[in-house]
Parts: sequence; C-alpha cells; structure tokens
Amino acid sequence: MLARDLKRNLATIHQVDEKMTNLDITLQEGLTLSVQVRDSSGQAVTNATGMATIWSDPQRGYSLNQRPVPTDAYGHLRITGLPQGKKYWVQIEAANHTSATRRTEADDTRTNLLELPPVVLTTTDGNVSGQVLDNEGKPAAGIEVQMFSSGMPIPRTTTDPNGRFEFHGTRPNVKSVLVGLDTAHDLAATLELDETTTTTNIDLHLQKGFTLSGLVQDMDGTPLTNAIVSLSMTLNGQTEEQGKTQSNANGSFIFNALSPEGEYNLDVSAGGYGSVTKWGLQFTDIQSHSLQLPPIQLKLTNLQLAGTVVGPDDKPIPGVYVRIYGPDQFSGQEEMLDATNSDAGGHFLFKPVAGERMRVAAATGQGDQSIIGSLQVQGGDTNVLLKLQH
Repeated sequence: MLARDLKRNLATIHQVDEKMTNLDITLQEGLTLSVQVRDSSGQAVTNATGMATIWSDPQRGYSLNQRPVPTDAYGHLRITGLPQGKKYWVQIEAANHTSATRRTEADDTRTNLLELPPVVLTTTDGNVSGQVLDNEGKPAAGIEVQMFSSGMPIPRTTTDPNGRFEFHGTRPNVKSVLVGLDTAHDLAATLELDETTTTTNIDLHLQKGFTLSGLVQDMDGTPLTNAIVSLSMTLNGQTEEQGKTQSNANGSFIFNALSPEGEYNLDVSAGGYGSVTKWGLQFTDIQSHSLQLPPIQLKLTNLQLAGTVVGPDDKPIPGVYVRIYGPDQFSGQEEMLDATNSDAGGHFLFKPVAGERMRVAAATGQGDQSIIGSLQVQGGDTNVLLKLQH
C-alpha cells in the first residue's frame, strides 16, 4: 500500500496481504527526484514529461503517476512525494524527440532530494524512404519493412502498390538497419544505413530468406501439438517480434523469410506445461539458409511448491522476496524460474511447478543485519521450511 502527499513531499509504503483488515499509516518525509532535460544543442526541453516506476523487488515494478509529470520552463522535471529507500526508474519522453530512462538504487534514495544526471533527448525529425524490389528486380507490393534504429522503436510499415515505403520521425545521422520480409515467397532483405547514407530513394533487394525450425516435445519425447512458439529478433540494439506460430501434429514448427542478420530469441509454451526461452540464436550456416534446433522439451507443471520463511529465532518473516531456481534446458546453468513475496504469516506458494529438483532462496535486511537462506527442494513439496541466518 502506498500513500503520497505530493504538495508536502510526504509518503509511506507498507506491505499488506489479503488477511489484513485494519492498518494505520503515518506519512514520512518523502523523496523528490529531479532531472534537467535538454536537447542535443543544450537547450531546455520544455515539453518533456516523466513517469516514475517503483520497484518493490527485482521482478516487479509499478507506475506511480496517473498522469505524466511535465518539465517547467527551464526544462526541470521534479517528481515529488516518493517513499525513500526504494529503487526507481524514471522514463522521460518528449514529442519529436527520443526517450530516456534514469535508474536509481535504493541506497541512493535515502534522502529528501536526489539530483539525477541531466538527460539529453535527440530530435526525431528525419525521414527514410525507398522501394522494395523482388528477386527479379520488380517492385514488391505489400512487403513489411522494419527499421532497427539503435534501440529506438519505430512502427513498421508496408510497401504500397509500387513497392514504395516511408518512415517518418527518425533520428538523423544515426546508424540504422532496414529489414524487408516477404513470408509468402520466403524472401528477405537487409540493408545497413550509416551516417553517410542517403535516406531517400533507397533500394531494398529481396533475396532467398532463411528458415528456423524445431520440434516441441514433453520430457518423454512425445510430440506436443499446438504449443505456442514466438520469435523475436534483436538487431542494432533493438528487439522486434518476428512472428508467432503453433506446433503441428508432429510437434514441429517453422519460421521462414528471416534475415540472416541479428540474433533471434525463441519462446515456447504449452497449456499444462512449463515454458522455455532460447536466446541468441544465429544463422552460422549461410550456405544452407536454415537453422534446425535440437528438440525442445517442456516439463509438465501440475504441482505446487509451498512453505514458510523463518528467521534465526524460528519466527515467520512476512514480506520476504522468495525465489526458485532450476537448470536451464540448453546450457544446464541455474536460472531463476519464479519469484514471490511471503505473506503475513511468512508463507509462500509457487504454482504450477514441475516435479523436479530446484532451489528455493530468500534474503532480507542490509549490511550486517542481512539474513539469507537457500534450500534444495523437490517440485510438489508443500511443507518447505526455509530458515534465514546471518
């Protein structure tokens, strides 16, 4: 629960659960986050706005502003009435400019005023246009074109009947990559634009595309039908979704008309089963124009994992951030599977989970007052006792 008095810069935050029926709260001195917003020429950006996100734990962030907070006539942005000692992100945006994010750690915000480093927003008044040509050199209509511009998302577009495309509101003099996709004919095109490239009358030539395929199975090797498979590509510091499909009766799936550039990320899930994410897939065999993945196996997740977090005195600890870990299917390295907070009685519950060995861990406090605990458990255990020690 969060309470704020923006005018008097007061705030407080409390952990509550569904069993709590009465709570008295006292407002305390709050935090003001302040930042100067300028453009690339050093002039104040007076039409910028900011939104603050508070992080209650490493996995959960919550927006604090119903309306964005505007900068003043000098380009100063001030967000008041924030609880001290918390981690924050501030997202700053302005029309016809790039956006920026400023991040703070909890130790930095144990004060009533924190001046963040100045933000520089670059103007986005550039234009990129050209024509997509098929593998016979003819204009290609209805082709989806994406622009990867150094991490700045730009809405994708589709070529007109003459194969023409246009992007507006781009950043001038910034490295970008154009990608054209013709899934109907398994064709793709990639063209890199640097600071010296003319951004009008660009020709984007389609060529034979690349394919990525694989199988989805359960842990016994039985094909899983109708598993959801999503594919995204990271290129030039920007990630864009490339498509979504379902596995067929044989558990197989395929994506075609892919560019050989960049790295691909694959997410696979199925009802009643867990999910698997495969990061950083690349086309290394350029001659074959394809990448066949090893079988992807999903674990049945029909169990629960439950228990209680206690301190050195064996008393339950409420509001503790509890995590479970298991081995990554591809690398074998340990990865975090899920996280939650213990309730008022120190209890935690994860569901659904697979019936496998995993590790549950938790920590609370800071410095010499910190206590931590870790325990090997089995999916399906419902009486886990996780004891935290100094």
